[in-house]
Amino acid sequence: MPDSDIDFCQDRRGEVIDYVQQRYGRDQVAQIITSRTLQARGVLRDVGRVLQMPYGQVDKLTKLVPQNPAAPVTLAAAIASEPKLQAFAMRTGRGARFDIAQRLEA
Repeated sequence: MPDSDIDFCQDRRGEVIDYVQQRYGRDQVAQIITSRTLQARGVLRDVGRVLQMPYGQVDKLTKLVPQNPAAPVTLAAAIASEPKLQAFAMRTGRGARFDIAQRLEA
């Protein structure tokens, strides 16, 4: 039987799973999770979105992080090598945002 990659809102996801289990049988339905690590740019975007930072500001910050899929740069390395990221982190209270992002990146 083919798989169905389904993304549903968390609010009613349980109802969809229950329906599929009733329709096809509990022994025919499986829930599979994949996990991955977040790279520096992605984690900055996610943290910025959660903290409701302006999109433009988050976009400017993420563009300061070098992008190299073959050898991803960590957020710590990006901050160490980019003065504009360092300056942002030094502003009052903003370094905590990088701390959150670095914990999620690991």
